[in-house]
Amino acid sequence: MLPEIIPEMVMPETWAEAVFLLVFATGLLIFLYQFFKKVITGLAYPFVTFEGEVVARNFKTRIKEDEEGKEIVVETHNLDLRFPNGKIRTFAVSPRLFNSVKEGDWVGKERGSLKIKKVTQKNKKKK
Repeated sequence: MLPEIIPEMVMPETWAEAVFLLVFATGLLIFLYQFFKKVITGLAYPFVTFEGEVVARNFKTRIKEDEEGKEIVVETHNLDLRFPNGKIRTFAVSPRLFNSVKEGDWVGKERGSLKIKKVTQKNKKKK
């Protein structure tokens, strides 16, 4: 029944074509997986809430040149946060937040907000 619907089956004729199709299909699946993972993460980000402890502060200055040859100073402020599960992630933050926190402070993001703010620690450890 199937050969009547599709008269010519698409089959590779040589081993080289078969390997090429296999590699191409695998690459396509990996690309689609990563693409949809990024899309889902981007859609869910405004609804995610987290808080973590600042373990490191990083400040970088780079000098770039524009088309006219003028030098532009680009500053990057990063905070390394340790989450309650032990993972450490780096976030780019505003200079105002960067200057207002020190190592050991707690920062977080509330649900529905896109900004990371300084917060009081909700889960205080008992000593």
